[in-house]
Amino acid sequence: MMFESEERRQKVLEQLDSVRKGGEVNMMDAVGVQRVAYENGYHALVGHLGSNPGRGSEYMDLLDEFETYLENNED
Repeated sequence: MMFESEERRQKVLEQLDSVRKGGEVNMMDAVGVQRVAYENGYHALVGHLGSNPGRGSEYMDLLDEFETYLENNED
């Protein structure tokens, strides 16, 4: 399971969306996303990315989840 709760899922995806909307970093750059999240106080996202955000397919799995989130939450 990627998220320990639905609340946590929602928070991480909202913070990821804020990073995307800020336009400061390429969303394919996991380390850059974590840096921007840290600078903006997005603690849920920073914690979710952990100490090695670019590892394996976990970040890509998060982006897949994020794509679904965006489709369901279009502004």
